[in-house]
Amino acid sequence: MQSFRKQGEGKEGNATGTKDMLGSLSGMSEQELLGLLHREADKAKQQGTLNKSELEGFYSKMAPLLTAEQAQKLRGLIDAL
Repeated sequence: MQSFRKQGEGKEGNATGTKDMLGSLSGMSEQELLGLLHREADKAKQQGTLNKSELEGFYSKMAPLLTAEQAQKLRGLIDAL
């Protein structure tokens, strides 16, 4: 989750931070994005830094920008973690 956090670091709750993060991820396919999220979550688990509240915050920021199907997939991935 660190790479997601670093992209918006210092801008928590700031629309600019979210735009910066989205800009850096915009060229990726849905599959690539889900894979990236899964890899980052696995890394955080191994380091003992996986934080459910950060995952929920990420979901809250991203869900309004996704289709219902994409949001459901993201919710399922987060719930599985």
